[in-house]
Amino acid sequence: MARTIGRFWSLGVRALVFLYALIRCDVFIFSGFTSFFGFRELPLLRLLGKKVVVVFLGSDARPPIFSGRHLDDTGAHTDPAEAYEEAIRMVSKIRKIEKYADVVVSHTATAQFFSREFIRFMAVGMPINSHLDASNIKQDQGRSIRILHAPSRPLAKGSFVFRKIIEELKAEGYSIDFIKLVGVPNREVLLELQKCDFVIDELYSDIPLAMFATEAAIFGKPVVVGGYYAQQYKTDNPDAHVPPALYVEPEDIKQAIRKMIVDCDFRLDLGRRAHEFIQGKWNARTVAKNYLCLINGDIPEEWKVSPEKLDYFWGWGLSKENWRKQVAEYVAELGEDALLFDHNPKLKQRVLDEIAQTKVMHIP
Repeated sequence: MARTIGRFWSLGVRALVFLYALIRCDVFIFSGFTSFFGFRELPLLRLLGKKVVVVFLGSDARPPIFSGRHLDDTGAHTDPAEAYEEAIRMVSKIRKIEKYADVVVSHTATAQFFSREFIRFMAVGMPINSHLDASNIKQDQGRSIRILHAPSRPLAKGSFVFRKIIEELKAEGYSIDFIKLVGVPNREVLLELQKCDFVIDELYSDIPLAMFATEAAIFGKPVVVGGYYAQQYKTDNPDAHVPPALYVEPEDIKQAIRKMIVDCDFRLDLGRRAHEFIQGKWNARTVAKNYLCLINGDIPEEWKVSPEKLDYFWGWGLSKENWRKQVAEYVAELGEDALLFDHNPKLKQRVLDEIAQTKVMHIP
């Protein structure tokens, strides 16, 4: 009963806020996660001549079977039936948004379900809190290297691999203080960011600078990031949209961490460049101007992306081995049409080719 009352209360409040916004606002900017009524209001907004911009942040567009968020300590994978139901809902939402929104913004690495032109997220930018104190870019010499890692999902972000690498580097004679923060308030993370020499973010990331890495850049702290998109990212995105980070293939992550430890000049320079990038391109005023460009239709051609030209599929939070197993099990149980990639035959075939040799064991 209490839950039902809560739902009606929530619906009523959202309806009142939506009505107020209809009267007062000409532009609506939504994230891909949510709107007032699950994007059911988009046809009405289009009918009333409102400008609509929808911004996808990553997991709100990424195919569920390309995500490692369901991995646990036992190595369990996404249930195919549940993943398919989620994918159907996601594609239905995306098609509605593509039909009624004036502008769609997304990462190039998470646009596998898209069928119409969209805008690069990195071109528009992520507004930062420029009031944070970022003056302590210089680092003390002659002490242990202080490395910070603050994973929200330790397994998917490769924390156990990072721990093993750090122990190996210590055994090689490097003096390292490895700080791992999990489930702590953001203020504690920001405090440790000011103390560290550099940050290790993720092992299987499909973007070079996510939120934690961006916070590090505010303080001029360089970031090591692993991901299978490391090389292709530079092909799919202009140099001006590539934020400075040591973004490498997962197999090269130990070498990258070692380089950051031993090469102080490189480390400091990378931190400065990352700081300058976000202060110059992702400060709130610049990002606001970019959104005005989207709203006014004054969009540079280099911001635009045709999804059929993209064919990245390794996703986030998964090794290639785990990815192949997860996707192969999904296709074996539900069939290749369940990929929902008929709008992009090249991508669909690449995925099928990749899992063609993967053996799937069926237990009756």
